[in-house]
Amino acid sequence: MPPYAPDAVELTLPAPEGRRRPVLLADVYGLSDGERAALSAAAAARLRSLVEWMHAEAEAGHPAFAGHIADRHGRRSLTDARWIETTFLLDADSR
Repeated sequence: MPPYAPDAVELTLPAPEGRRRPVLLADVYGLSDGERAALSAAAAARLRSLVEWMHAEAEAGHPAFAGHIADRHGRRSLTDARWIETTFLLDADSR
């Protein structure tokens, strides 16, 4: 995709294009109505899992991950997760 929250101006897609991409993804993969409905929550959950993993790796002493946390990359992912959940809700009408 990638759908970034609008506070990341340089990374933000125009709303119609941002909406088109997850629909295209769902169409290409032939997702059912139920899978379409779950797509936003699944993407947000994966971002949250990524942040948890980044923190675990940083706490384990991996300097690259500590740097990512210091640079607030995890925070960016959490903001994006919230935005995905509230913006990219797909249903049977999103074809």
